[in-house]
This record gives sequence, C-alpha cells and structure tokens, in this order.
Amino acid sequence: MDTVNLCIDIGNTTTKAALYSGGEEMAYIKPFTAELFKELVSTHSPRVLVSKTGSNPELEDLLQDSDYLDHNTSLPIQIDYKTPDTLGRDRIAAAVGAYALQKDVSWLILDLGTCLTIDLLADNTFRGGLISPGVQMRFRAMNEFTAGLPLVNLDYKLREQLREEFKKIFSSKASEEAILIYTTTDPVEAMQLGGEVIVMDEGKILQQGSAKEIYENPITTKVAEITNDPAMNLFKGEIKGKKIKLNSKIELSLPKHFKDLTNGHYTFGIRASGITLAKSGFPFQIELAEISGSETFLHLGQGQVHVVGLLDAVKNFDIGETVSVIFDIEKLYAFGSDGILMSSPYSGTK
Repeated sequence: MDTVNLCIDIGNTTTKAALYSGGEEMAYIKPFTAELFKELVSTHSPRVLVSKTGSNPELEDLLQDSDYLDHNTSLPIQIDYKTPDTLGRDRIAAAVGAYALQKDVSWLILDLGTCLTIDLLADNTFRGGLISPGVQMRFRAMNEFTAGLPLVNLDYKLREQLREEFKKIFSSKASEEAILIYTTTDPVEAMQLGGEVIVMDEGKILQQGSAKEIYENPITTKVAEITNDPAMNLFKGEIKGKKIKLNSKIELSLPKHFKDLTNGHYTFGIRASGITLAKSGFPFQIELAEISGSETFLHLGQGQVHVVGLLDAVKNFDIGETVSVIFDIEKLYAFGSDGILMSSPYSGTK
C-alpha cells in the first residue's frame, strides 16, 4: 500500500494542505482546519510535513509530533544562504517544488502571496533572492501614504465586475482596432471571457483556439487539467469489446463516440459534473467533501481510482463513508498513452 503524505502550509494569510498517495495528489484543501486534520489522520494515518510561516494555534496543538520543514530538513537541493535559520519555510518548499518539476536547470521562482518573493535556484542550489510587500500590502500602503488614492481590494465581487467590463471591451470596436491581451490563472474566468484563448504552461503554448473549442476538445491531458476547475478527472483504463474496465469493480459501457477506438489501454477523462451519486452506482469512499455555495464537491476513492464528483446540493458526509457513484459515459474523453486527445464527447474519435 502506498504511503500517504499530508503536506500542510501554515501561511501568513491562510492554512492549506494537500494529501498525496504514491506521488499522486488525492486532495487539495483550502482553508485547512484542525477538524479536517483529525478526520484525515483517523482515515489515512498519513505522514505529516509542515511548512510554517504564519500562525494557527488550534492546528499547531495537534502537530507536535509532526515533521516541520526548515533548512536542517533532508532536502534534494543545497541551501547557500548566509542566515538559513531566518529563511522562510515557504521559500524552501517552493525551491524544492521547482527542483522536482525539472532538475539541473536554473529556476527563477516567484511567489505572489501575502509577500512577493523572487528566488534563484541554480546548480540545484538555493542562491537566495528578495522579499517585498504583496499586492494587497502595496494597495494599503498607497492608500495610507498618499492623499488621493483609494483603497483597492481585489475581492470576488470586484473580480466579477472586472469580468463584465472586460467582456464589454472585447465586444466593442476597440477589439477590432487593437490586440487586447488578458492573462489569468483562473480557467473559469478565461472561459467566461471567451475570445481567442491561449493555454500556456511553463512558458510553452499548449493549445490555441476559441474558448468553446478548448473546453470541448482539450488536445492533451495537461490542457484538460489546467482549463477546468476542479481539474478534469483523469484515470487509467482499458477498452475490451464494448466495455471500459477501470479496475476489478468498475466496468463502464462503451459510449457511442468511442466506437472507433481500438481495444487497448487509455487515459480517460471526465469533469466533476459528469460524476454524481445514484443508488445503482459503484461503491466509492468519501475522502473529502467540500461545500461550495449551493454545491458539494466530493473527493472519492475506490482502489487506484480517485475522482472528484459534483453534487448539486449542500450535504454533509463523513470521511470514509461509502456512497454509490455513477459516471455519465456520454461525457467521457479518451487520451492516448502520449496524453493526446483520441476521442471527445463533442467531436468523436480523432
């Protein structure tokens, strides 16, 4: 059985956590609370690693036997810093994360949190960098130390208003006379704004097209992940005849748009909206239930198959509770072993 790791980040503004099994992310939780910690420990017995730059007394009382990240932790990188005991744990974690993405290259690491940090990782060694006030800190300072500048808060409501303003600009005559470029890390925002969308990752263009085309036909598993929130569920399986076998307990009927796919192994994808609860479904265990507005996102596990489903209602679940889950096969995607899209619900087999 794979070791389960729980990584907790106690930041200056909020506490978040991620649960991993065998190197695969099972759940990302923000905000993370003492109650959630108790539930995860009772169901998964994970090894716990903590990065602490802020304060969360209630949670920290439960973490006394946990491992805390610092410059003395066994790391895959070297730290070349005059005062390593003062180095922020979040900066160490970010450098290790960059190393894990690609070794033996130089990294310039930007973290836009409560503070803005810019650090250099070269020759697999942390070389230091700079730390400065974050965006909200800068807004407050500009308001406090100037006579005429108002306090700006980039809250959710303001972002909604900005989206509406950008939609008007994109549809106005200005868009015919100039190239308007808007960058965002929010996939929902990108799809709502529409227009020509360029999907980028690590400085590389992965796909370019209309918002509709990218939503309906993400050309790779990477595009499918980063253009959906939550990320599109991806899992291995095999087509045998008129069935899709995910494991010994989960066997799905072959949808019509897969009819031209040959027997063999594929990576299958489905959005959270394509997975929900029904009495006639497959048994899954609740790993986490997240209430978001009038909806509930369910993190579900069954053997090696881990997915996120969507319940169009607010409901509480116990971690470890068994529920019956159905997959809407008409919403399934198929990707090849190279991650390239093979079949889509919207355009059939490629």
